[in-house]
Amino acid sequence: ALEDAVGLEVDLLEVHLGKGDDHLLLDSTLTVGGGKDQLIVKLTGGSDTRTSFDDAQVQGFYSRSLSEKAALHLGVRHDMRAGSDLTYGAAGVVGEVLPGLEAEHYFYVSQNGDLTGAAQLLLGVGLTPRLLLEPRLAVGWSAQDVPAEDLGSGLTDIQASVRLRRSLGENFNVYTGVVHERLLGSTREIALSAGEPSRVTRAIVGFGFSF
Repeated sequence: ALEDAVGLEVDLLEVHLGKGDDHLLLDSTLTVGGGKDQLIVKLTGGSDTRTSFDDAQVQGFYSRSLSEKAALHLGVRHDMRAGSDLTYGAAGVVGEVLPGLEAEHYFYVSQNGDLTGAAQLLLGVGLTPRLLLEPRLAVGWSAQDVPAEDLGSGLTDIQASVRLRRSLGENFNVYTGVVHERLLGSTREIALSAGEPSRVTRAIVGFGFSF
């Protein structure tokens, strides 16, 4: 049974600054329950063209612990955006593979039957009691061409970033860093043929909190 426990974490609320338009990003998680069973709601969003929320993605999962350091997530994802929304069935595995190193991989099947996925590695390195260095590496892939989403089959994109967080108390932190995003393979060719950039490097300024 779910225990009486609720937690909210806004891991990332940041602006990407650099060449071209600024980019706003939100990554937050609401957790209900404890022990081996949890309900998880993830809300992410942002804009590639201005500092506002043009797109939002909501994911809802039932989480079941597989071990002390790994869990299985099963649920749905719904993308809210300009034009038509899109809904996916979702499944993922998250866990700690080494001390301080977290890994996750999610599979998504859209309402149109397209299979895509996303993986991430996150390392937390404590430099001082108040300073935390966070390198991240994220990769996306698609099992098939998805012309409506400007995706080609194979690896679609990679994002490498590093953030330096400073704690301002038990539940609040500020951070700065840098992010590099790059499209890959045929997805990159699709962007280039449309006159869109295939890679960008930007500075990061943001904050996070939890309660």
